[in-house]
Amino acid sequence: MRTLFILIFATFFLVSCKQPPVLDDAGFYAGPASGEKVFYTIESVFYITSTKRGRGIQFNQGYTKRYLNAVNPENGAKINTVKLKGITNYIGSAGGKAWFFSADPKFGLHARNPVSLDMMVTSKEIITCNPDIKSGLSEKADDFSTDTSGTFMFITANDGYCYLLDPVSLKTVRTDKKAATNYYWHDNDLLLKSLFINDSLQVSFRGSPRETLIREKNTRQVTEEMKDISFIEPGILSDRTDKILIKETDNLNVPVPGLMDSNTIFILSHSNLSPHAFNWVITALYIDFYTAKIVWQKEINQTEKISFFDKQLLKAGIENKYLILVFKNMLLGIDKKTGNIAWRNNYYTKSR
Repeated sequence: MRTLFILIFATFFLVSCKQPPVLDDAGFYAGPASGEKVFYTIESVFYITSTKRGRGIQFNQGYTKRYLNAVNPENGAKINTVKLKGITNYIGSAGGKAWFFSADPKFGLHARNPVSLDMMVTSKEIITCNPDIKSGLSEKADDFSTDTSGTFMFITANDGYCYLLDPVSLKTVRTDKKAATNYYWHDNDLLLKSLFINDSLQVSFRGSPRETLIREKNTRQVTEEMKDISFIEPGILSDRTDKILIKETDNLNVPVPGLMDSNTIFILSHSNLSPHAFNWVITALYIDFYTAKIVWQKEINQTEKISFFDKQLLKAGIENKYLILVFKNMLLGIDKKTGNIAWRNNYYTKSR
């Protein structure tokens, strides 16, 4: 009986020391238009096994479990979930598959069914189909990316060569084009301080502590300050699922595309000047060559007590009629036309 009590107590202790889940990564599946819409979140949960205190600081020791979720953009509900081995990143979609990279060498580069998340392609299968890469695949996630057309993938082998991978046949062709930011959009800057709306119009911000919207009409060399439109710490949402291929060029200052709905851009800003105790404010801004006006503005409340690190933006995208925002602490589905919150999933609502 004593042994049973100890086991029950130990089980309760471990469960009670499970920390609230946090999101580590996310991505949008850009498959066939007729297919089911889905996006992905990678979630981690830390389990505390022991605690030490010293000099006013608490140190927690334990382990982390990670999960991959396929999420319905219409309601934010999880469609399927699988447990992961090792830190995992979403690479992109190609050949009707969702591609991921795991730091666990048993998995490495692999592909899953976009909805069920069942394994479809393993790194071992890729190597088996291609004797030229018998040295194995790179063990760094940055060495893999999808072509923006979804036709093929860039992969890097341990021999240092780069290859184009056909995501259907799994056959590779060696290429001298590395999967680099010079040619394809990557997730470097999610929030932009300036954006080219088109070849003749650029927007940016100026001023402090509130930053005023600036419109620059390049064709006429006219700069217009919109004094009635200003924000605190604003950033324009960038589109990291954009299908535009950056042509080969020596000019590395190719503008990053903004996340747009026709002539509407989306701006993320702070509700106040506090570096931590603020809410995010999301603004839909219509802009063209002649005018700029706020379509809607929404403050996302109840996040003031969460640290800046824990409420940072991970991904943003548009799925059907929704603007999807993935933060470390929550998922948001917002009607892109009205600003109404269609659904919201909180991962935690106070500082950890």
